[in-house]
Amino acid sequence: MNHDWENEDRLPVVSYQPYVSAYQAIQNLKENSDTQIPDAAILCSALNFSFRLPPVIRELIARLYSKLDNIQLRGKEKDKNIEEKEINGTWEKLLPGNRGLYLVLHSERKSRRSNQLEVEIIKQIIDVGGEIPDGNIGIVTPHRAQRTLLKTELVDYYENSIDVIDTVEKFQGGERPNIIVSATASDPSAISKNVEFILNLNRSNVAFSRVQERLIVVCSKTLLDYIPAEFEHYEETMLWKSLRSQCSQLIFTETVNEHKVEVFTPPLEQISENLNEQVKPFNN
Repeated sequence: MNHDWENEDRLPVVSYQPYVSAYQAIQNLKENSDTQIPDAAILCSALNFSFRLPPVIRELIARLYSKLDNIQLRGKEKDKNIEEKEINGTWEKLLPGNRGLYLVLHSERKSRRSNQLEVEIIKQIIDVGGEIPDGNIGIVTPHRAQRTLLKTELVDYYENSIDVIDTVEKFQGGERPNIIVSATASDPSAISKNVEFILNLNRSNVAFSRVQERLIVVCSKTLLDYIPAEFEHYEETMLWKSLRSQCSQLIFTETVNEHKVEVFTPPLEQISENLNEQVKPFNN
């Protein structure tokens, strides 16, 4: 209280925001400084080319970079050898499939922090996926309770074909050829109360971008259809709405534990011929 705050010449923590990241602190130093800091002193050079992400996954998350950072995310061209014929529906087609992105949507709506149905679905995907090399699959979930359930139920696969089962936070920086996301929450009231955690934009971006070849997202219809009441929360759902929009081709329907399960993938005509072109901002 005795400090001469009126003449304090150091920017406060509120302006620097070093608790966010060192990158953000440097950016705020430039933007919030009373003096004009030239670009030569603090230069931001955004990376806009992905050598790792499959084209269909890059298209999925490109809207995020375009809207928030005005970055047109680019990368390798799509595989021109993708079969033109329809994929007829069985679980066997997912792990060996060539579309790169699959949305597995189920009707169960009573789960909060763990989801037995999603474990059963993941079991079926892996059981009929053919010969899977060791360390080929990573499973990501937002909840520790679901992580525990997955490790218990998939113990015969763990540390063999499944290399890692973990939460989104622990998976940051990791990558695997095949990523399966278990979104877990399906109870409408649980989703509503925890929307900031469940549909968090950064968490979704990490989960969806860990893949090298194929992303399979297993989630409830209630989660995908959820519309937040607050605008800032609606912004958080950007990648989930993009996932629903992109995966518009129904390839088969199954019944698992008396629940309807639908499997979608992006139609071939929707996959851009040249994903090196600029991606239009996501305005929905």
